[in-house]
Amino acid sequence: MRSARVALVLVLAAVLGGLLQAPATAAARTLATPQFTSWTVVDSRTVTLSWTPVKGADHYVVEYAPAMRVYTTETTVTITDLYPGDGHYFTVRAETRRNQPSGTSDPIVVPTPPEGPLSPSVARIDYRDGVRVWWTSGIGCATYELATVAPDGTYTSVQPLYVEYPTMWQVAQDPGTTVTYAVRCASSYGLYSPWSDTTTYTLEPF
Repeated sequence: MRSARVALVLVLAAVLGGLLQAPATAAARTLATPQFTSWTVVDSRTVTLSWTPVKGADHYVVEYAPAMRVYTTETTVTITDLYPGDGHYFTVRAETRRNQPSGTSDPIVVPTPPEGPLSPSVARIDYRDGVRVWWTSGIGCATYELATVAPDGTYTSVQPLYVEYPTMWQVAQDPGTTVTYAVRCASSYGLYSPWSDTTTYTLEPF
């Protein structure tokens, strides 16, 4: 008989415990899931994100790789120190004052442009009518583009005679001419860096 009473007490305790916990669980589920509404690439290392407000939210948590979090009470945030030329994966969720979370938003991927190389260097190629042009590697660069720059600021892409390295090309230039060169790069997402500072080179006749 005593064991039956103990069992009944335990059952009642479990039921009451569940009822007491139910309001907190229900409250946690009342938070809607925020969703991103816009994103702006500020520069190669910075993006600004905005999302829908959630009624009852005390703050929001923006997550991005690798295991980075930003906490804010606003519905917009600016993320800095990203890697140039990469695609950055973001999610956001709302939380109550007791850190009870909403669902996690649909993820977005925001690519940032690469940081291009500095101005190129140029030198004569003794065995052909041309020059060797080379530059430092950029950050987040997948491909490079070399161009000549006209006095009016027009850029014209240059096709290499020979690519010694991704950052060292041999290109045609007629003896006795003066040419201004600039270089930029593109990320694997197809975003370009700004053009580098220019370098002007005169190829003297032999």
